[in-house]
Amino acid sequence: MNTGKKVGIEESEMDKLNILVEMGHPAHVHFFKNPIKIWESLGHQVIIVTRDKEITHTLLDELGLKYTPLSKQKTGMLMMAGELMVRWAKMIYCIKANNIDVAISISGISTSFPAWVCGIKAITCTDTEDAVLSNKIAFKYSDVVLTPSTFVNKSEFPNIQSYESFHELAYLHPNWYQPARENLALFNIEEGERYIFIRLVQWKALHDIHEKGISEEN
Repeated sequence: MNTGKKVGIEESEMDKLNILVEMGHPAHVHFFKNPIKIWESLGHQVIIVTRDKEITHTLLDELGLKYTPLSKQKTGMLMMAGELMVRWAKMIYCIKANNIDVAISISGISTSFPAWVCGIKAITCTDTEDAVLSNKIAFKYSDVVLTPSTFVNKSEFPNIQSYESFHELAYLHPNWYQPARENLALFNIEEGERYIFIRLVQWKALHDIHEKGISEEN
């Protein structure tokens, strides 16, 4: 093997990847913001595509991250199916136009099939086990599916790899996050006082169809 300097540079250039990151939910921005910093610091190019859902674009704007919207959130089975077809078509175009090497997302429903069509690698991250339909589609076309070890049903999909952690630590681990405790005063909470945050959702996702939550009155 030629170990000359020039060849070494060429080999280094070959290691640089064009990475497509799909963000379909505000939480995905938090999950991917730190990996994106790492990938870019290593010289990889990151292309961000989004689904216009809730405050996803607001968070990306605050972080100064450039992105390309592919669709706006729809509701109802038929409307969401139509939106998915649009997303797949635009995703395939984006992969080819940007010479993408690997596509990565949470859930994988928007990225895995287009990646398979284009002959590139697809990495799917998920911790939502009750998204049965979208998981079956996404996992089938994913090269690797990354799940927390608490994900129970692994036997059906041999491409699942588990890790001993949770998605939330991608942005709440002390290496990345330091709480601004002075903000407790905004909620009339004193330092050391116990408190609970309750997160409410719209129940409009595909895996929420036919499901019900607590009423607004309750």
